[in-house]
Amino acid sequence: TKMLELVKLSGFSRATLYRNCHDLYGLAPAQRLRELRMEKAKFLLLYTPLSITQIAAYLGYLRVHEFSREFTCLMGLTPSQFKIV
Repeated sequence: TKMLELVKLSGFSRATLYRNCHDLYGLAPAQRLRELRMEKAKFLLLYTPLSITQIAAYLGYLRVHEFSREFTCLMGLTPSQFKIV
């Protein structure tokens, strides 16, 4: 999972990583990663010619539907709607 990858990369224990992330951002590590991915998605949608499928793959989503659902939930617009706004 992404959390285990973060633990390995950071060298912190799972609890320390969670506590530090929550102290700095007010979010769990998984939520912070999701936030960062969506910020990158917004940039890619607005400033690149990449398709939504390409953006989803670039951000590590295995299925475009998962990316679209998560984006819509957090942003209030589908990726297609956001791209043309």
